[in-house]
Amino acid sequence: MDRVLVFDIGSTRLKTLEVLDGSPHRYREYNFSGVDRLDIGIIDKVVDSVRDVYDIYIITGQRASIMGWDDDGNYSRIYTWRSDVDIRYRERYIDRDDYMLNLFIRPGSGALRIKYVQDMGFKYVGGVESYITWLLTGEYIVDYTYAYPYGLLDPYSLEYIEYIIGKLEIDVDRLPNLVDSYRDCIEGGIPILMIPDQSASLVGEGLYISKATLGTGAFVDVYTGGELIGDPERGVNPMLALILDDTPIYMAEAFIFDWGVSLDQYIMGYGVGYDSIDKIDVGYDSYRVYPPLLRSTYSPKAGGDIGGYTVRDITLSLVGSLGFIIKLVSSVKGFDTIYLGGGGARSRLIPKLLAESIDIDVVLRRDVVKSSLYGAYLYYLLRMGEDIRDILESYRPVEYRYSGSSRYSWILNIYMDALDRLDPH
Repeated sequence: MDRVLVFDIGSTRLKTLEVLDGSPHRYREYNFSGVDRLDIGIIDKVVDSVRDVYDIYIITGQRASIMGWDDDGNYSRIYTWRSDVDIRYRERYIDRDDYMLNLFIRPGSGALRIKYVQDMGFKYVGGVESYITWLLTGEYIVDYTYAYPYGLLDPYSLEYIEYIIGKLEIDVDRLPNLVDSYRDCIEGGIPILMIPDQSASLVGEGLYISKATLGTGAFVDVYTGGELIGDPERGVNPMLALILDDTPIYMAEAFIFDWGVSLDQYIMGYGVGYDSIDKIDVGYDSYRVYPPLLRSTYSPKAGGDIGGYTVRDITLSLVGSLGFIIKLVSSVKGFDTIYLGGGGARSRLIPKLLAESIDIDVVLRRDVVKSSLYGAYLYYLLRMGEDIRDILESYRPVEYRYSGSSRYSWILNIYMDALDRLDPH
């Protein structure tokens, strides 16, 4: 078997998982300097320390985290979905009469970040995954699954959409070369495989399922197979999940930007931990919805601070907002069970309240913070033709299952009332 190293590039840290002879061996974390300030210096040091050590390098992590660099070692900062570039450049290019353009420059798309960094004049402009690949192999490439969130690809042909490229005046020649990293790299002798974090976590929870990953943001995805379905007007985006047998596989996705940020802000600001969250008294059917958790639903500009909001308010707002986007996604493709992963799934109360507020079974596997790392490796095995079901169960067996009910349905109802007051339309 191969010696494999998996990178997971998050908002606040770089994680690695070493897999030797098919067995997970060593897990490491490297903390960055802060949210939305991915530390390129740390990335460089880690890559230098592992270059030419492993047979295969698998890269996962957040999508459309755009940077520029050149051959002389100069580089920009990394612009993520949390940066303000999208807002500033969106005002420059938005055309209220151009539905297609507006669809492709929605919040979360990397297209405007690409244009912004290209305007800086760098030779290479792409995601941090392409930068790591370039450091490891000298190849300037990006997998289709990572390129799709750029917001520039046709979802069926997986080719650049000339209309959007022209509207945003993007120089395609300065973008990484598009590849299927398994077929074109692994099978071609280049030891690189790429799969974005939400796609990897979908595989890491079971692939043919629905899942929610609770990290810096909360992302809910459901496997849709060969069907490209969604409801972008309501915030459910059709996404390219992965490629199997040269065939695109899709998922439908909704997200809330500040889910984990709100949790971390409260924990750090008030010095509380998951034990405080898990001990709240649900009690009476009322709470104040924490405003940042209304972001990226109907109003990206909703705001607020932690002053005056209790641990109970924050916890129930987390449950209500997550329940809302789960219901959004299930309205596109129905499901009655959802798998939870990510740091926010370490709470025991949040999954229980979620199940009992939206009447959907909630399942947690072992090592909730490693779903993307394991999923990325399982994707490698899947592309090699292996049946990963038993392997997944050995790596990450189910540890908790919470049965759905409507006992706390008022948690979701109060959240939706807050949304209606924010935007009654």
